[in-house]
Amino acid sequence: MKEVVRQALLDPRNTWSIGTFGAIGEFRWDAGEETLHTDALSRVTKRAAIRITPADDIKIIAFETLAADGKSWHNDVAFCMKRTAEADKPHVVRELGPDRDALREDQRDAILFDLGVGIGHVHMCARTHDPDHIKFMRSLEGLSIFSEQARHLHADTLRAQPHRVMLSPLGRLEVYQEIPHPNGKSPEGPHTHLIAKSITSGRTHAATDPIPEGYQPILTLHPGSPWRDVLGHEQPFSDEKDAAFLALWNQYALPDEHAIAKTVRETVTAGTAPRPDVWPDTRRGRTTARVALRRLTQKRDANVAAWASQFDNIPADQDAELLAE
Repeated sequence: MKEVVRQALLDPRNTWSIGTFGAIGEFRWDAGEETLHTDALSRVTKRAAIRITPADDIKIIAFETLAADGKSWHNDVAFCMKRTAEADKPHVVRELGPDRDALREDQRDAILFDLGVGIGHVHMCARTHDPDHIKFMRSLEGLSIFSEQARHLHADTLRAQPHRVMLSPLGRLEVYQEIPHPNGKSPEGPHTHLIAKSITSGRTHAATDPIPEGYQPILTLHPGSPWRDVLGHEQPFSDEKDAAFLALWNQYALPDEHAIAKTVRETVTAGTAPRPDVWPDTRRGRTTARVALRRLTQKRDANVAAWASQFDNIPADQDAELLAE
């Protein structure tokens, strides 16, 4: 794991996240951006910071999910740990004291509060020096941030602009950029999301992610997309970035997804007409097969159009609805 992390942290095209479904923090850095500190497993900028602490009992899963535009896909590498009953704390606000492990020295006397919205091994926290915000947060000790007593929390958070700190057994991710006001736009680069409706689902990850039963992703690498730049703008397909992810996928994808992609590649490139009997009968299997078809389209395989017409022809709006399930 350590070498995968070390290499990935060197590439500014990659994004990292720590979080659960609805409570997540994201880190990335730009080429040429001022770095306050960096070493093999951490990086601190003026906008955010990350420190990763590798562990031996981690299951690494590389996978792809469909994009709703009908032609592209997303790449992810999830670092997972078994979820245990001991990891599930009550979903309430808890003061954790001065953040002695803060990645910036000037923040090690700031007070850290667990917001009680993480699930399992992952915690979303807020860190502040602001005395009024500290007082307000202390008044919520043992309560849910969705309780009546916390009705002014959002307004006071916008005023105080605390740092957000995501904690997991594999390290921490800190975001210093401001939280946008209502109807405002999230800042480019590192940011956090806190979505109440998603949090209450109790899920640790999206339904489209092939995380094995009993496991929880506690750190995720989002490799540079072959389709988009770091700001999400579409660009010509990059064989180089696709090959970089495939090196990880070849090593860490689930065995059945390897087998499905191999079957699709070999069957289509052999010039075989579309065959429903070789098409997967599971949701994840169909996703893997559809990504394989989309990748073959980029390789200009002459036979892929017939297969895509039969098996990868869901309209974009229906596709987006399917992916959100």
